Amino acid sequence: MTPKMALRFLRLVTLSTAIVFNNSAAFHGHVYHGLVREDAMEGDNVELDSPLYVRRRNGLTSEEICGYTIYRAPISLPFKMVLLEPLTGSAKIVIADGGRLDYEKQQRYSFEISAHDCNFGSNMSRSERELVLVEVEDINDHRPEWVRSSFAADADEGRIYDRLLQLKAKDADGSDPFSRICHFHIVTKDVPFEADADGVIHNTEPLDFQLKQRHVFEVTAEDCGGLLSDVVTVTVTVNPVCFPRWTGISSQVDFITGTHYLLLAANARLNTCDACNLTQLDVTVKFDTAHLEKDCDLDSKSIKTQLKLCGASENFVNLASIGDWTGNRSSSDEIKDDVLDFDGIEDAIVIDAEKFQCNVGSKFTIVTWMKHSAEFDLTHDKEQILCYSDSRVLNHHKYSLFLHNCHLILLLRRQSDGNADSSRFQPTEWRWKVEEVCDGSWHQYAISFDLTEARLYIDGKQFVETRHNPMIIDDWPLHPAKSSHSTRFAIGACWHGRNHELGEFFVGQLAGLSILVNATETDHVIHCLHMCQERLDFTRLDDMETATSVSLNSAMSSITISGESVHAVQNLLRRVNYVNTRAEPTSGHRPLSISTNAKCSDGEQLLVDTSNVLVTVVKIVKPVLLLHLPVANLLTDEDELKEGVKIFANLSLVSLHSNGNYQNLSSVQMVLENSEDGGDMDNQSKLESCLVQVDSHLDQSYEYFKFPSDLFSQLNLVVDTSEDGIVISGSDVISSYQVALSSIEYLNTRPGDMNQRYFTIRCTEWTGQFISNQLDVTLEVIHKILKATVIPDALENEEFVHSVVHRLAKPTKPGTIVLNSRDIGLGMAIMIVLCVGTLIILTVLGALKLRSVYERPNDIGLDEKPEMEWDNSALTITVNPMEQEMYEEPADECSYQSNDTEESEEEITVQENGPEGSDADEGGTEKVIKRDLEWDDSTLTY
Repeated sequence: MTPKMALRFLRLVTLSTAIVFNNSAAFHGHVYHGLVREDAMEGDNVELDSPLYVRRRNGLTSEEICGYTIYRAPISLPFKMVLLEPLTGSAKIVIADGGRLDYEKQQRYSFEISAHDCNFGSNMSRSERELVLVEVEDINDHRPEWVRSSFAADADEGRIYDRLLQLKAKDADGSDPFSRICHFHIVTKDVPFEADADGVIHNTEPLDFQLKQRHVFEVTAEDCGGLLSDVVTVTVTVNPVCFPRWTGISSQVDFITGTHYLLLAANARLNTCDACNLTQLDVTVKFDTAHLEKDCDLDSKSIKTQLKLCGASENFVNLASIGDWTGNRSSSDEIKDDVLDFDGIEDAIVIDAEKFQCNVGSKFTIVTWMKHSAEFDLTHDKEQILCYSDSRVLNHHKYSLFLHNCHLILLLRRQSDGNADSSRFQPTEWRWKVEEVCDGSWHQYAISFDLTEARLYIDGKQFVETRHNPMIIDDWPLHPAKSSHSTRFAIGACWHGRNHELGEFFVGQLAGLSILVNATETDHVIHCLHMCQERLDFTRLDDMETATSVSLNSAMSSITISGESVHAVQNLLRRVNYVNTRAEPTSGHRPLSISTNAKCSDGEQLLVDTSNVLVTVVKIVKPVLLLHLPVANLLTDEDELKEGVKIFANLSLVSLHSNGNYQNLSSVQMVLENSEDGGDMDNQSKLESCLVQVDSHLDQSYEYFKFPSDLFSQLNLVVDTSEDGIVISGSDVISSYQVALSSIEYLNTRPGDMNQRYFTIRCTEWTGQFISNQLDVTLEVIHKILKATVIPDALENEEFVHSVVHRLAKPTKPGTIVLNSRDIGLGMAIMIVLCVGTLIILTVLGALKLRSVYERPNDIGLDEKPEMEWDNSALTITVNPMEQEMYEEPADECSYQSNDTEESEEEITVQENGPEGSDADEGGTEKVIKRDLEWDDSTLTY
């Protein structure tokens, strides 16, 4: 028996005990307790707490039991007795034929049973009576029903109701929990209402009569057994109530990454309810940046890229990139430069003098990212960020930037040149007390020095000086010392020339340390380096009317619009944008508030509720940069290659914002073919650079790239060529890069020496984070076929002619003819013979016959026992010296290795000097001859 069944029997026993106790005067026999489900069918058993059989045989005269008699039962008793075993009287109680149970009509049954023997009439004997109590178990067979066919309520706009109306439903089931309603569900989506477990409807936001005058939605009820009712219609009518407020402003808007701009209140309208005549209206839109670690969501760009995008000087030098760093590198989610981790023990960079002109002059700007904790400053030692000092004998620090006791200190000791001005006291040390130095967070620092003035910028903002901050210390200039002539420049430490060692090591992290010498950068550029990529913006200044103004704070997190006309102010408010130009912004919610200060003509203030807007930044899939050429295997002839071939003439370059793997050509082509309508392509995304490489170094004496310089200048693209290829850099849109790449030509003034060239191209988007697929291009050269004049005698030998034509003009690929080095040597000899034959005919007609013996070139070796020998006694050959000079070239220049490996050729190894098998030290030179042509020597004598 299961625990659940035991509990039900226990409840039944408790109930039946009370019944038996109340009827103890009438019944004293055994009691059976039974359970049966409400949905039991004919023949189903009643579960009893104990087996049913004849327990006491008093009154029976026979051993065999033939049946049971039921007493004191209701007229429509749905049970019957079934005898199982005559000797013991074992039996069971089942649902009778036609018996039906209904818990809601009768929950329990009570009757008595008595066993009888097989005698009939007056001879039949019966056992003592026993009591049977059967309880019906309820099932959830009734769905909830609504007490009304529909519900309706009225609501004033602008209010939040705790109890708007009460829904009611009932359930016909007779037991708990099936008879109770546990839940109410609003099945209509996107309605500003909720229903609690008691059926109370309330609104989740203030209703707006202007937006919707009536809300109709459907609700369903659910009992505690899980059955649902039919839906019922609920109608809420909105009553207009006028109070000063902004309408048409959504409480929540979504910003999709990559869209950059989002209008916050495009349909804003101020309803004053004609409460007064406004004479001044000020509206402030404020962007809450508390969700950001540094109150600014910076873009993920390196300082090099930031300098380029902000229009900084091209003379900035990245110091970390020109020195040899052996310490640890790490990365940061906040910046994209290589992060150098200085351990304060031995990590430092020493830069050679030939890599950097260490003298900064009287003007310079230093920019760097730095992360430093107060824990690193407990030793009270100096921590050098950069230092320029003597390399030997003395410890003079020419200039340095270091930390000490949570101060950022710039030291600049100028050199005396002997005149009066350079020998007097001058400002030498600037000590800024700034909390950012020791807060353990990343900050961007910039120091600009001009003559005697030093300005500090932290996170793009100029440090506000006070009377004692910074502390400026004057000192005498340095006088040249005869014993010291060389210096050293170090990062993360300072070289002590007297001890010949590095000291004052920096503990922390640096990134993007750059310096501009002999010039200072503008405040605008320094501010741009740390400009928040997430901000508010107003771009329609041309829409401003008379007596209106728009002001923004320096962080562009707050905009105030002022004016005398409600119409003018609300039109300007509609032009306020939320801007986020980060490639990968921090996802989540951005709360904004729109507060209003309205003044009436009588001097009273008109109260207008503050409107709150929640901007949700939704991330999208990272962009995929794709390169594609319809044909990646290009064919060209020698003449065209001399003039220049555009290897990327039909290049397609697009940026896709889609899921998928595009790292192979087939997937790229599939996406491009399926995006004919533009789809998710974005050709206005910006690129940072493209790299074109060749398979082997270019010999720039006869092969190089050609490009239109004026076009690249118009596109503000910088080109850097080398023997490895070409690099195009500059922040510009994809379409500009596509035009530039399509104009690049490859030239080769010696096309006869070239058969194939392989090129690869790869581009990166302007943040430097997204790299395109690698596109491979093959350029093949179709070489010219050499023409020859054939004498009639040679034409008589068909096998010879066929062999020559077959060997000289056998293509390796369709449209391409390649000559093997062996073929060229034999072909030259054959053509000489043909030319000589022509001269013989001419001499027969009018010149003196000349005899000469033709000998094969010495570079062709013969076996010791040659297979055949020529009898050239009857052969007269005249050699044209001009043709001989034309075709005799050094073997190493005219040799050519075919790329066709499909046709195997016989190789024969012979010794030029000595018999076969002689040692190489006897002067024999081993050569490999590829036998190709066979002569018809049937008419020759040996």
